Amino acid sequence: KEALLEDAQVKRAAFLGALDRLERFLAPFASLLGRKKQRQHARNFVSGRITDLDRKNTESIDNETFLRCLPKLESLHNDLQIIHCTGEYGYETAKAAYKQTKIEAFVCSYLDDMGAAFSMADIILCRAGATTIAEITALGIPAILIPYPYAADNHQYWNAMELVSNGGGYLLQQLDVTPEKIMELIADILDNEEKYDRMRMLNKRMGIPNASSNVVDNICRLIGLKSAQIALIAG
Repeated sequence: KEALLEDAQVKRAAFLGALDRLERFLAPFASLLGRKKQRQHARNFVSGRITDLDRKNTESIDNETFLRCLPKLESLHNDLQIIHCTGEYGYETAKAAYKQTKIEAFVCSYLDDMGAAFSMADIILCRAGATTIAEITALGIPAILIPYPYAADNHQYWNAMELVSNGGGYLLQQLDVTPEKIMELIADILDNEEKYDRMRMLNKRMGIPNASSNVVDNICRLIGLKSAQIALIAG
């Protein structure tokens, strides 16, 4: 509040009065949201077990399918290194599977420093959330995308299509994921240097690495405009 007052030179009484009116306007909506949230908690209590099973099954399908690729991956490249982030449910199984191979692998259930992993990656096999796509394109990493099939409005599919139609990766629907198909796509990317370099270039062209700064700048410009308007109204 103080920063806005100083930057926009809005009269203090006019600014605080506007905030009070806004809070009163939003109060009924906040109450309604609270009631909806309570109903949602009740629904979650009933369906939570099923949701957990759905998530567990979805994660394990991907982990188990990829782990079946390990013998072929082992023979594909002698210097292959893999960072495998399994999620909560697949960690122990994946860790045991890699121990049966000579592949140099880092297996984790969750990764705090995803930026470090992405910076080392030559290729990525992953879901297609918006943030993931943003990170992939910021660095220019060729990708094999498996959209989460239960995402709202199938939005991960459309996220993936944006990258794939630009030439920066491949899309695999959940039902089409097999070890053979994964191996086919990995080999196609890694064994074709010209294609690999082109995919990197096309992905990086899509990237907006300074997006957060742009968003903040736009917010600041918007705040400045609105504040100036308030100052004019307040006289």
